[in-house]
Amino acid sequence: MKRFRALTKLYAWTRRFGGPNLPTIGNAVKDVDYTITTYNGYTFFNFYTTGKTMTMTVAASFRGVNYIAIGGGGTGGYFEGGGGGAGGLQTNSNYTLAPGTYNIQIGVGGVVNDPGTNGGDTIWGAITAKGGGYGGSAVHGTSTSGGCGGGGSGYNGGAASSGTQGYGGGTGNSASGGGGGGVSSIGTNANASATGSGGSGISWTISSSTTLYLGGGGAGGTGSGSVASGSATYGGGAGGGVSISAGNGTANTGGGGGGGGITPYLGGAGGSGFLSIGFPS
Repeated sequence: MKRFRALTKLYAWTRRFGGPNLPTIGNAVKDVDYTITTYNGYTFFNFYTTGKTMTMTVAASFRGVNYIAIGGGGTGGYFEGGGGGAGGLQTNSNYTLAPGTYNIQIGVGGVVNDPGTNGGDTIWGAITAKGGGYGGSAVHGTSTSGGCGGGGSGYNGGAASSGTQGYGGGTGNSASGGGGGGVSSIGTNANASATGSGGSGISWTISSSTTLYLGGGGAGGTGSGSVASGSATYGGGAGGGVSISAGNGTANTGGGGGGGGITPYLGGAGGSGFLSIGFPS
């Protein structure tokens, strides 16, 4: 009788919290495409690899799932370019996950070109974190909206774009681009003395030794040697300047690329996205 009661309690606990019935992962190699870590009462499945569709199969219902999804960051703008917007943020600390098989795709970062590209979406089942918008170009175009919006270019104070799952970018000023939007704050406007700084992001801890800094916008670029570069954090790329290359967004942070300067003119690439799913343990 005692054994029966113990098994009944274990079954009920497992149905509620997950217990030993952790999900299985398909079309992915552990410690290459994803990792498993533990922290603060959760077992985290952390996904990194772009360009493939992975799967997660859940046999039993889970309550209290804690997840974060970040889309790929947008490209920084070409020549006096605005910073790229960070990938959009989707998060929930008390999510209920039904049994089934869920597709997983990690968003690519925006590709370096003129005028730029938005980052790719990070997808987990029905949850989508949108890719960030690219920064405006002083030569060939305005910024775009996305998960977070791209900063405006330095040409005639180019306009910024808005974010749908985060914040918009900052406006440009004369020869300097505005900062790309981040998931926690707007990119700042450029002014006569400095390019726009990228908007800030969010931290996410997956183990006692690993805290990730995600979703920062790229800094704006400048074509003037007398203008200081704004800051970029949480994976956002540094802005370019006179004979200074723009920085890329950091991989698997969804950071936006830095805006391009002058010789070289190109903005930085966006950082790829990220997905982390924590199951109560």
